[in-house]
Amino acid sequence: MALRGVTKSPELPPILLICGDPGSGKTTLAESMSEWAPVIFIRSEDVSGVFDGRPEAEKPDMFPRLPRADKRNKNATSDAILGQIDQLLCEDHDYGVCIFDTASVLDDLLQTEVLESLGGENLAVAGGGYGAGWQTLVSLHSEIVDAFLELRERKNMAIVWLMHQKVERLRNRPDAEEAIVFGMEMHEKCHHLWRKHADAVLFTRMDSFTKGVSTNNKGVTTRAGKVIASGERSIITSSDGAQGYIYAKNRYELPPEMDFPKGVPVLLDAIPYFNK
Repeated sequence: MALRGVTKSPELPPILLICGDPGSGKTTLAESMSEWAPVIFIRSEDVSGVFDGRPEAEKPDMFPRLPRADKRNKNATSDAILGQIDQLLCEDHDYGVCIFDTASVLDDLLQTEVLESLGGENLAVAGGGYGAGWQTLVSLHSEIVDAFLELRERKNMAIVWLMHQKVERLRNRPDAEEAIVFGMEMHEKCHHLWRKHADAVLFTRMDSFTKGVSTNNKGVTTRAGKVIASGERSIITSSDGAQGYIYAKNRYELPPEMDFPKGVPVLLDAIPYFNK
């Protein structure tokens, strides 16, 4: 006997979170999905320079850059991004991919908004302290993430979130050496909200090598070398890949590391949903 209202769970387009340093190719990697469907950018920073040199007709469509909150002029960053997502939800369009560049800068903008709203020199004391500032910030992030999830479900759009990468130092126990790990440039109270909803957390990396290191006969470095970019890029897809990428994950059984040749839509080739 069938139960009323019970249906099969539909297969939804992916939500991808791509982290990387400036120039590591994360925006280009995301925009390559235009070979699957038209893309549109929501942007908290100016990314138009990435596409300089292209004919105007080949540049991706973009919403206006998100404003910094200004209480006097009644500007709120959260209202602006939610309004742009709402346009995609409520209006007819052909876009199949929404790229948000970047959630890291959004975090900075939202912190400004919280301080403008609650008052205070920093989030620790905003709104009188006792965690009011942080709670408000987390609530804003949660509302925005939920809006992106609704966009995916109602409009069947793939979602790509971009973040800046930061280097963290972790020590598992007092007698252990510090380990260098690569994380996300967003306050730790917030970035788990984005990570937990992503089907893949990927890190773009510009490969490099060190040249000119000198050591003595005891193995002690006597002259530091120079780090030189090889020009080759790679994508770390899981914590089983290069050391230090503990946040990387995916549910597509991707290889731990993937080459990322310029101009090749590697994610479209590797993720089954895009090849149906």
